[in-house]
Amino acid sequence: KDTTYDIKITLEQEDKSIDNGKDYDFYVQQTQIKVSNDDNNVSKNDPKSKNKDNDNSESIPVAIDITYTPSNIGNVRNLLIITSSQNNSTYQCALHGFCDPPKPKGPYEISLSKPSLQIPFQNPYRDNCEFIFN
Repeated sequence: KDTTYDIKITLEQEDKSIDNGKDYDFYVQQTQIKVSNDDNNVSKNDPKSKNKDNDNSESIPVAIDITYTPSNIGNVRNLLIITSSQNNSTYQCALHGFCDPPKPKGPYEISLSKPSLQIPFQNPYRDNCEFIFN
């Protein structure tokens, strides 16, 4: 029998649910995962994982991809919660992230022979920002 699990991220300190982590530092791509108990495989839509240690075990290892993109310097703590109403189970995992201050790169050289240069840059903030360089 297949079991469906709901996946969400919450703030560790509060019981406030985050909209799939989209506005926070941790993000999960999947909001649900199906696990097939018949053949110890995850359904064909998700990464496959077999229980090689004990085929008779009720435990089925499943991988969930979590992305951490820091938006502030310092520590971030969230909670990954995986629940199923089909078998009344809840699994929780603390998510801890740390971000060091950015380190300078360069120098970048611009000359008359090469008057333009593309410098890779990612906005580290949650909101759109305008950056001005002199």
